[in-house]
Amino acid sequence: MVKILPIETPTLGDRSYLVHDGTAALVIDPQRDIDRVTALAADAGVRITHVAETHMHNDYVTGGLALARVSGARYLVCADDPVSFDRTPVSDGDRVETGGGMTVRVLATPGHTFSHLAYVVESGGAVAGVFTGGSLLYGSTGRTDLLGPDAAAALTLVPFLVLMLVGALLERLGLDAPGTTVGRLVGLLPQVPWRGLLHGPTPGGYVALKLLVAYAPTTILLAWLTVRLLWRRNDLKPLQET
Repeated sequence: MVKILPIETPTLGDRSYLVHDGTAALVIDPQRDIDRVTALAADAGVRITHVAETHMHNDYVTGGLALARVSGARYLVCADDPVSFDRTPVSDGDRVETGGGMTVRVLATPGHTFSHLAYVVESGGAVAGVFTGGSLLYGSTGRTDLLGPDAAAALTLVPFLVLMLVGALLERLGLDAPGTTVGRLVGLLPQVPWRGLLHGPTPGGYVALKLLVAYAPTTILLAWLTVRLLWRRNDLKPLQET
């Protein structure tokens, strides 16, 4: 059975995760004080075999590389990130076996950054969890404007396309997800200036169109996974007519 142990840093509004199957452990987005992670792994009696970054952080100093070196773990970093240290480059669609009973599936989720990744952890043929980093937060999403206005137009497109598809699927099924982050964000969709996301012949507009074509399969998959997880968590309720 897969267990998910969060490691919270409330002052930064951040969560790292240690995910294990009783033998092997995956750590996602560890902070620089890796002693918290190694202590948690020791308490659980598991060996850290993989460390994964959802994105290269601007909001805190990562402990990923240090943790990977100390534990002898493979360090999963997006292949598109130009880094100068040793790592295991991963890209959309890759599958990584932890050496225990877990498989980690890599999803490209551009939005917070262009090279942002999410990780789907599977065990026994079932999804145990989806770790979305800065692309989907509790009650919100990660900022898409950190790389400038043209980049913001492009980066905003993919996560909101996922939400559009989720909203369409829920409406088709006659369901709603009240009280959840997804339900709240879907409710905000009518306020999004869609024409502005694809504005004119600008760098942002061209990049947005490129992302739309390149990540269409990913947006469909993420939308389906989101609805499936909401269903499993019993978060879906009959849609109330207005």
